[in-house]
Amino acid sequence: KHPMDLGTLSKNVSNNQYATLDDFAEDMRLIWNNAMEYNQPGSDVYLAAKKFLDSFEKKFKKINKGGSNTERQKFCDALRTIDDNQKLAELVTHVQKLCPAAMELKNG
Repeated sequence: KHPMDLGTLSKNVSNNQYATLDDFAEDMRLIWNNAMEYNQPGSDVYLAAKKFLDSFEKKFKKINKGGSNTERQKFCDALRTIDDNQKLAELVTHVQKLCPAAMELKNG
């Protein structure tokens, strides 16, 4: 058993507990996999967890294929300097509204 929840994940992000994107992704996957493991297949909770996991994997794949590990790490380090989670969320939402393509990393 390895418990994990969104509150703990958020706290870990705020406290810079994740050294890499893969460390973060591992805990995110754990949340949704646990929800599916401990709930009946086909239940609302199971189906929601599956949907969130699939969505995360799709987005994480885009992030993970764009740029080098060094570039991604520099970006993550820069994000960590934003000391207010609300400001970070507002920034991401604003960028997504103004230019959704900016949130998609592409090779080349």
